[in-house]
Amino acid sequence: MHGARATTFDSGIAKGSWSEIFRNGLGLYSALVIGGIAMNATQMLVIAIIMPTIVRDVGGASFYTWAAMLYTIGSIVGGASTGMVWSRLGARRAYTLGAVVFALGTVCCAAAPDIASLIAARAVQGWAGGLVSGSGMALITSVFDSRLRTRIIAISQGTFTACHLSGPIVGGMFAAMEWWRGSFWMMAPLMLVFAGLAYWKIPDRLSREVERNRFAGVPLLRLGMLATGVLCVAASGSVPGIAPPILLIAAAAALVGLTFWLDRRAAENLFPRGALSVNAPIGLALWIGFCHCTG
Repeated sequence: MHGARATTFDSGIAKGSWSEIFRNGLGLYSALVIGGIAMNATQMLVIAIIMPTIVRDVGGASFYTWAAMLYTIGSIVGGASTGMVWSRLGARRAYTLGAVVFALGTVCCAAAPDIASLIAARAVQGWAGGLVSGSGMALITSVFDSRLRTRIIAISQGTFTACHLSGPIVGGMFAAMEWWRGSFWMMAPLMLVFAGLAYWKIPDRLSREVERNRFAGVPLLRLGMLATGVLCVAASGSVPGIAPPILLIAAAAALVGLTFWLDRRAAENLFPRGALSVNAPIGLALWIGFCHCTG
């Protein structure tokens, strides 16, 4: 009986309650994590509905898919480079940089005079959005106790799913108003407020901790292969015939696989150990996210 009571007590300690992630000074950090992921997820698909309106306004029908494609590539590279940016700038400045660049990229999207400017701004916006989301995950590891991490990660993933699906709804509202630029203008002030909160509230100790764990250099090869692999997948949908898309998909799989293979053997890895393993919690979470996005 005594052993049973001890087991129950230990299991209760192992997992915190949902409300704890918003108490004891953690509420603001939870808001930063959830808010950053929400804004990044919303901007991913907002372009899908407003693109016809954009093309009517500024032209560029032949580049219809590029605005979404380069945002996705930028987001992946931004998320993968989170550790490197944190180690070089410190947690506070890295988080703030991501939010400020996201806001600037969003403003550039809203003010874009032509399709080329919009596509370039979307790439910048995507990189910053990926950095903000990646910084949220890094903040979870650094600030939240291990027994609370599953709770905040679950809420973050739920937020991502909801906002990812709401992006087209937001875009549809502004498309109905014939004001596609408004879907970007509304986001910029929110990101500036977010940047201010990140700068003033990220603990100093996080910056000191990452200063002791600097990356040896910028992993350009791995980031380049990853971006090229995603670009191959995106390009496969716009090439004619049967063989070229198959070759592009095969090239993408090879490049992404090689990226992870090199990353596992690197002294400073971009991705968590076990990122592709369904037996590891982080790997299982990533596979669930992948299936959700491709479903």
